[in-house]
Amino acid sequence: MFNQFTDYYFWASAPSLALAPADKFFMWLFVAITALGVAAIVFSYLNSDTVTDVAIRKFKNFALSTGLAGLVWFAIRYENTPLFGSRYWAGLILVMGLVWLGFFLKYMVFDYKKSKVEYERELLKNKYLPYKG
Repeated sequence: MFNQFTDYYFWASAPSLALAPADKFFMWLFVAITALGVAAIVFSYLNSDTVTDVAIRKFKNFALSTGLAGLVWFAIRYENTPLFGSRYWAGLILVMGLVWLGFFLKYMVFDYKKSKVEYERELLKNKYLPYKG
């Protein structure tokens, strides 16, 4: 099944009226990505760390935008709309999601640790400063 993803005809041709197994694969992939976004929302409410909350919000934005855009594509594909039901759009949504995921991973690798150290240093400094209240 996965070797057809490298075929030009698979992406550029008009899809058939019946849903193919690849279309159902895309649907479940986009459902899983959306579920990760919803789980990030729940985890964001349980988290108390500000820096980690920024990272969770970045991931939530990636997951929900990619997953919901993919589910909208699947609904259009399910209704057999010729122009927007093409698999080309699903591939474009996946590429958009991969680029967004790249920016998220870049943040996690390069900026998260610095922000976390600065935040903890600020908490320690505020702990020992006199409180004017």
